[in-house]
Amino acid sequence: MKQIILTLLVFFTVSMSFGQDKYQMKKINYFVDAAQKEFGLNKNQTKELLDNRTAYFNDYQKAFSAAKNGEISEDQKKTQLSEVNNKFNKYFNELTGKTWDELKPFNDRIREELKGF
Repeated sequence: MKQIILTLLVFFTVSMSFGQDKYQMKKINYFVDAAQKEFGLNKNQTKELLDNRTAYFNDYQKAFSAAKNGEISEDQKKTQLSEVNNKFNKYFNELTGKTWDELKPFNDRIREELKGF
C-alpha cells in the first residue's frame, strides 16, 4: 500500500512539473509570437528571441528558487532579478531597434494579456 501511494505521489509530482513547464512555454511562445508580429521579426530573429526569452525565464526561476531555498538573501534575489531583467531588456531593445519607452506599450499590453493565461 505504501508503495502504491509513493508511486502515485511521484507520478503526480512529475506530472505537475511537466505541466508547469508546458504552461510556461505557452506563455513564452505567446510573447515571442506577439513580438514577431508587432516588430516584423524574421525567422532567425524569432528563433533567437525564443531562445533568449526561455533563458530569461529560466534565470528568473533560478533566482526565485535560490531565495526560496535560503541559498541567497532577499536583497541578493532582487539584485539577480534586476540583472536578469536588464539583460533581457537590453537584448530586446537591440533586437527590435526600439528604446525602452517605445517598447513599454508592447510590454504592458503583453503583461496584461498573459495574466489571462
